[in-house]
Amino acid sequence: MHSFAISADSNSSDVMSNNTYEKLICPKCKGDHKLFKCHKFMSLTPAERVHVVKAHNLCFNCLHSNHGVKNCSSNSSCRKCSKRHHTLLHFHHKSDANGKDNSEVLKGNPSTSSVSVESKPSPPVSLCSTSELVQSKYTVLLATAQVHVVSHFGENFLFRFLIDSASQCSFITQRCCQRLKLPVNRACLTVSGIGVSEKRVNGQAQLKFYSKYDIHNKYTMDVLIVDKITDQLPTCVIDSEVCDTFKNLRLADDEFYRPSEIDGMIGAELVPYILKGLRISGPDSPVALDSTLGFIIMGKAKAEVTNNIIQSYCCVNSPLNMDQLIQQFWDIEEVPNGTVLNADDLECEKLFAASVKRDVSGRYEVALPFRKIFSDLGDSYTSALRRFQNLEKRFASMPLFKKQYMEVIRDYFDQGHLKTISGLHPKSCGYFIPYHGVFKASSSSTPLRVVFDATAKTDNGISLNDALYTGPKLQTDIFDILLNFRFFQFAMTSDVKQMYRQIELCPPHQKYQCILWRFSGEEPIQICQLTTVVFGVKSSPYLALRTLRQLADDEAKKFPLASEIILRDIYIDDNLFCGRKVDRA
Repeated sequence: MHSFAISADSNSSDVMSNNTYEKLICPKCKGDHKLFKCHKFMSLTPAERVHVVKAHNLCFNCLHSNHGVKNCSSNSSCRKCSKRHHTLLHFHHKSDANGKDNSEVLKGNPSTSSVSVESKPSPPVSLCSTSELVQSKYTVLLATAQVHVVSHFGENFLFRFLIDSASQCSFITQRCCQRLKLPVNRACLTVSGIGVSEKRVNGQAQLKFYSKYDIHNKYTMDVLIVDKITDQLPTCVIDSEVCDTFKNLRLADDEFYRPSEIDGMIGAELVPYILKGLRISGPDSPVALDSTLGFIIMGKAKAEVTNNIIQSYCCVNSPLNMDQLIQQFWDIEEVPNGTVLNADDLECEKLFAASVKRDVSGRYEVALPFRKIFSDLGDSYTSALRRFQNLEKRFASMPLFKKQYMEVIRDYFDQGHLKTISGLHPKSCGYFIPYHGVFKASSSSTPLRVVFDATAKTDNGISLNDALYTGPKLQTDIFDILLNFRFFQFAMTSDVKQMYRQIELCPPHQKYQCILWRFSGEEPIQICQLTTVVFGVKSSPYLALRTLRQLADDEAKKFPLASEIILRDIYIDDNLFCGRKVDRA
């Protein structure tokens, strides 16, 4: 008799307190136990059990009298098909052992209409590894025991535990932990089994339990909390002959023969203190090992069914190495010594150093960092022309957008950042960059930003960005910028106006930054070249910041404080600087 539904059959009566037991007379053998615990009833085929239930006018769902399935208050159902009948009445085959069809057995009884047919049980999925034995009449029993577990408030609950000498840790399920109201500690652990599949635990708790036969046999163990330990054990109903062999023993698990839920697992830490020396076995039966919890049954056992049987093997360990965890923690927290450049970044640095120039006005000139110089990237004119024509259609439907666009392009021409190339054939251009505008009318500073799309593919399937190095990361981390910004009393912010457009592109590479443009639909479409670093080209962020650093290095002797600020406090084109008041002599 179980005191809780969690450790009894899922279809068995209502949940009862641990000190309340319902006295019933078994309708099959007239014994002082419930029908689902009767060995004689268990030895029958499912079809014969149906006849017993019908003969005594019992409920096909909970096996109790005085009501039918429609009026049954139990929330349980068949564990194999989830329909409203007891699991012991579930048919595994289309015909019973006597060759009778199931439909004939159930004919005329509407209360059994939910009994279904199952061809093969689903394989278990859990922390345990599984394997299938084809057409086997045997299964392997794992050691299980029913124990009284003490909750956080001193209440006693009867739970079913697996006893596993191959596990380095002990476990309970999350559901049981919540039922016991145990205080849970955080645990940064994973458990793994055969195949090295890992699963994180939900926490760690301390558990107290004692034998249901002797209250003095008390144990305390630390347990890991997991969602599920394994599927129901055993995986099938054990033959009644096996049950008869051990019926006179004080069994640790009175229902070792029937598949039931596993609520926890006792690991190797306590197994040596639980087991005793006595060993009992019968002919062609598993072994009964005496323990402080009662006799536990384990080993090869004859199964009731002859269809495919799934065997479950449990092997769990905790790969906890505190030294490694601490080492990983410090590795993560370690401040890096510096940036290590890869081969591409080193090559990009070499190209910049070899090509950067500064004219008499102080303006810098750089080159595009090509991976290799392409004599012909392919036809990019056709795609650029189509996208420009789509842009003009947008102009026609959005006058304000057109006005802003015209002003931006005119500013490019006025500052010499865009020039028209007369009489140039499209094939003479290295690459045409399509472009579009991002319009935000609510912005007071830059309502329109022109974005150049250097990722557009040519008819050869490559783009300008494909041919360029990205360059190493030169941008200071925003975390460091903000910390420095709050370090002293006085703060100052500024930005570099049109930062990319302040850096000239060397004339031989300007042919790779061609665009199409005209101010009016009546004018012919002109070929133009962008003469500065362009927003949208992959290497532009690197070229802009690298040029800014070059400026800081070149002017370090003349302006040491400004040089230091540029190298430390620049975030893209913004400067965030703070300092203390300097007393003048």
